[in-house]
Amino acid sequence: MFKNTFQSGFLSILYSLGSKPLQIWDKEVVNGHVKRPHDEDIQSNVLEVIGSNIQSTYITCPADPAATLGIKLPFLVILVKNLKKYFSFEIQILDDKNVRRRFRASNFQSVTRVKPYICTMPLRLDEGWNQIQLNLADYTRRAYGTNYVETLRVQVHANCRLRRIYFSDRLYSEEELPPEFKLYLPMQDNPGFEALDKVNCLSGCRQVLTCIARIQLAISIYIVNVKMGSTLKSSDSLKQVTNSNSICQAAEKAWKEVANNMAEYIVSLVIENIASQMVEEAVSLGRVRDRVEWIQGELRRMLCFLQDADEKQDGDERVRNWIADIREIAYDAEDAVDSYILKMMGQKEQESNRFFKRYPSGFNQLIARYKLNKQINKIKMKIQDISNSRSIYGIENISKRGERTGFAVDCFREGRRSYPRSFDEETVGMEEDTRVLENQLLDGELRLSVISIIGMAGLGKTTLAKKIYSSSIISKHFDSCAWIYVSQEYKAVEILRDLCKKVMEISKLELEKMHREEMEEELSSFLEQRRYMVVFDDIWDKEVWDDLRAVFPDRRNGSRIIFTTRFRDVALHADPRSRPHELCLLGDEDSWKLLSKKICLEWNGMTSLPAWSEELGKQIVKKCRGLPLAIVVLGGLISRREATYEEWLKVLQSAHWQLMQKPAQCIDILALSYHDLPYYLKPCFLYFGLFPEDFKISVRRLILLWVAEGFVQPRGQEQLEDVAEDYLEELLGRSMVQIAAKKLNGRIRSIRIHDLLRELAIKKGKEDRFFDIIHGDVRDRFLTRPRRLSTSFGITPKTRSSSRIRSLLVFANNEPRLKDLKKLKLLRVLDLESMHIGLLDPDVGKLIHLRYLGLGGTWLKRLPSSICSLWNLQTLDLRSTLVDPIPVSVWKLPELRHVYFNEIREMVVKPPKDVALFNLQTLQGICLGETSSVELGLDKLTTLRHLTLCGYLILHEEALSRWIFNSKGLQSLKLDASTKFENITMAAMPGFKNFSSHVLLSKLYMGGLMQKFLDIQDFPPNLTELTLYNTLLMEDPMETLERLPSLRVLKVKYSAYVGKQMVCSNGGFPQLQFLKLAFLYSVGTWRIEEGAMGNLKELHIVECKRLRIVPRGLWPVTSLTNLKLGFLQHDFEMKVCDRKGENWYRIEHILPV
Repeated sequence: MFKNTFQSGFLSILYSLGSKPLQIWDKEVVNGHVKRPHDEDIQSNVLEVIGSNIQSTYITCPADPAATLGIKLPFLVILVKNLKKYFSFEIQILDDKNVRRRFRASNFQSVTRVKPYICTMPLRLDEGWNQIQLNLADYTRRAYGTNYVETLRVQVHANCRLRRIYFSDRLYSEEELPPEFKLYLPMQDNPGFEALDKVNCLSGCRQVLTCIARIQLAISIYIVNVKMGSTLKSSDSLKQVTNSNSICQAAEKAWKEVANNMAEYIVSLVIENIASQMVEEAVSLGRVRDRVEWIQGELRRMLCFLQDADEKQDGDERVRNWIADIREIAYDAEDAVDSYILKMMGQKEQESNRFFKRYPSGFNQLIARYKLNKQINKIKMKIQDISNSRSIYGIENISKRGERTGFAVDCFREGRRSYPRSFDEETVGMEEDTRVLENQLLDGELRLSVISIIGMAGLGKTTLAKKIYSSSIISKHFDSCAWIYVSQEYKAVEILRDLCKKVMEISKLELEKMHREEMEEELSSFLEQRRYMVVFDDIWDKEVWDDLRAVFPDRRNGSRIIFTTRFRDVALHADPRSRPHELCLLGDEDSWKLLSKKICLEWNGMTSLPAWSEELGKQIVKKCRGLPLAIVVLGGLISRREATYEEWLKVLQSAHWQLMQKPAQCIDILALSYHDLPYYLKPCFLYFGLFPEDFKISVRRLILLWVAEGFVQPRGQEQLEDVAEDYLEELLGRSMVQIAAKKLNGRIRSIRIHDLLRELAIKKGKEDRFFDIIHGDVRDRFLTRPRRLSTSFGITPKTRSSSRIRSLLVFANNEPRLKDLKKLKLLRVLDLESMHIGLLDPDVGKLIHLRYLGLGGTWLKRLPSSICSLWNLQTLDLRSTLVDPIPVSVWKLPELRHVYFNEIREMVVKPPKDVALFNLQTLQGICLGETSSVELGLDKLTTLRHLTLCGYLILHEEALSRWIFNSKGLQSLKLDASTKFENITMAAMPGFKNFSSHVLLSKLYMGGLMQKFLDIQDFPPNLTELTLYNTLLMEDPMETLERLPSLRVLKVKYSAYVGKQMVCSNGGFPQLQFLKLAFLYSVGTWRIEEGAMGNLKELHIVECKRLRIVPRGLWPVTSLTNLKLGFLQHDFEMKVCDRKGENWYRIEHILPV
């Protein structure tokens, strides 16, 4: 549009005073408007964009979707008014790599996130009119390391008022701007108006920072708050800010509106469901559609009252009942529509007419529609009754209420994904406890003793134990250490497996083959010659020690066992001679100290809080009664509110506080943080209540479950899984869940929830009919008709209410009784992971609403052919099963997003030529055989983000190369040419040379013979993690790998290199943090030049028999904090032996070794 226009100075694309302000714009409006009202603050006409859904109401420039702006000016300025509603805008640019990137800012996002094609940022707007200035050239360089070329498109979403949007060649001060580009125009005197000749600008600009994981990107948004005055005058402070060079060194942490009630989210989900394309097609005839749309509209109108109701429900039984009525009617509406769809699909299968494509016609359809019409009439009457009762309950429209401000803190949060957490902020007041326990561990009796930390839930038993366990002094003192979670529903054999895995590093496959007696013998023998420390966290029963004590030998060498438990008798039973260490509640001073440290940690590690905060903060923290968990959660809540006296006073005066007579009533404080959650996070938090106590929840699994449940709201063009990851990050930031384990790259692998928070989730989940939990074989329960069920006993419900269940999660190893799946006809989630089932009920094919089918670890042998009917299925998990073959119909399920095939047993998959998985993101476990075909089948799957292939890859070299080359969205790729073939040439890796164009590919696994190693230019440019396995390289790969600029994790193992010498040059591996060398039988010399691997943190050397000495180049690497050596030459191990070896002093700074 402007590509051929001379561009200098200013270029405006929107001006609200123009005769046709949207002449070059297009607009999309759903349940809202785009109009030009008069704004009282600036006494002028402005453009107003309002909509109930910001995604569906927006203006976009240029109007032609195929056209581009072609604006090369790097600065974008938006004059926008904060309407105190959700708001976002997006800019699409082109960089010098010819890649289109997007920058999106919104006031409802809390973290900044950089992805290959989009960077999303939180936006904080002050009250009134704001001037937002963006340096697009700087953003592009910092985010992607590329150069800005031009802007292609600008899109502004609801809700806002706009004065002008323009581009400029640099930042201009207020004095330099032409009059028409200023917010306030100099005006002639007019009757009824005084001349506007002054702008009062806030001094300075709000500079705030968000630190981005991996690349630590600093992105800034320059915000100047302008308030109405009587005269027009340039502000000296504005000139100072405008001319500052430090503007682009800051970014912000966003604010969000305060949480809505859980019922609000339930109703919003129902609205989306009954408005979906499926329902539109199902009820497209007659008055049924009108009634469905009426219900949809009425439920939407109810949403505006629910936030006000949330303020009152805890203290008013009538309001609580009113909310329950809304929830019930929402559920009824959803059930009616889904049941209709189910009926239509059932009739479709009975139709013989081949021309019926989806729904049958004729008499049966009329009957089904009649029944739906009857149900909807009942629902309509109920809605009218509920609506009329609102005035009786005294629930006002939210618009009449005072504005409740969300969190807004001018600070940064340390990078997402890695999410570092310090133990120190939660161990305030435990200094003496730490000292006493460390003395018992280091200087106590020589006999094996059990040291128990006891106290009520939430006192910090686990936190204290973790602090001690992670101490470098402790880890250096003991030869072997392990941390084991136990919980109420423990199994001794599982604890033994966990111990063997952590202490002896036995693989999961090997452990599966071992009997309990074998594990006990191996473990006891291993510990016999070592001083060990094992922590058993959260023990409930005396029997735990009785089941395990035999495997712990007492060689009188100072070995220790640590218990954390709530029960004194459990502690004394394990060791009557060892006095349990009992934790106490914190005093007032320590409570305030812990709260202030927690808030400061969230607020950019500030050293102190404002002077006014101490008095008010101490009043707030007194309600926690000295319970550390309640204080930490409360700190997470406060840190997300405005740093003002008024906001803190609102927390103190919140209706959700209840006077506590006992500290055990901490759940009331935790409920305060729950109520403060944004509405979209509430179901995500409640979902944790479905998992067993102390359960390590896989992040991958949780995110896919959330997506299947429909909890995740679409956000522009982002994948739902990415949005869900942001949801989880926000829950972590609020201390509502905890990190259980991380991956090598720092990203979170698994999480868990504290017992008390889990109790809160269960309490609220049952109250809202969100879920229930089966604790035994009770068949006459569930009178509350829950929407979801969780069980640890492998039992399916048999009551009439079970027909309305939407999700079933089973956590049991025994074979379940799942013979009546067809009764669970509305099921969306069926998760049977790790259960031992031989066959799956063929009726699973009748669950047409099913979106998630989790069968991983079940050892299932066959999938029923009826699986082809699951046309809504999004995730199919078959890892660790024996399923073979895969029904061909799986490849035709249109909604599949993630497919995990078996990675334990090689399974040759032969997809048909007409694969139609256009939404597929993950394809794992495909094993290509001699007769497999890649062309016209797999090669169509070019939307993949994660791909794992094994088998005869060399036979498909050309087709695979084309397929992978075209799959530009790949983020992780595993290629394993199996080495089990008798002919080694069949185990060769194809000669790929196409990775250089895969800018998103960050994780690469290559296993199999490589005739020639890749050149540096052949690697993905942004590779961060690489594994080489059985590649049999003759030339030293380090010469190439050390030049990869972003490589952080490197594993070279199982004869990946068969040469005798490895060399790491000065300056090589600048970003490497983790290195593992394993089973490299030929390497005898490893030379590391000084200056190499300057950021290395962890090094593993295992089974490298010919390696003789720790390379001298490692000695000065002060960043190295973890060195693991195993199965090396005896003289090698002696040279680095603790306090004895001749080279010990060279590496003693490395802890642990």
